[in-house]
Amino acid sequence: MNMSSRNWLVVASFVLSITAGWAVSRNARGPAAATGGRPLIGLSLDTLKDERWQRDRDLFVARANEL
Repeated sequence: MNMSSRNWLVVASFVLSITAGWAVSRNARGPAAATGGRPLIGLSLDTLKDERWQRDRDLFVARANEL
């Protein structure tokens, strides 16, 4: 692969990344409007089988409700 082909691929991937990011950010405004302007918060846990993760979930939900 010569240098001009490599440069073209770098520019094309940059433009594609910017375009994809812009498209995703425009669609990100939808869920907040659906929840009455409140942000949608998510929490990813390993499993809820362990007591620790259940406690972490409860603390997270309580703090999110406070805010």
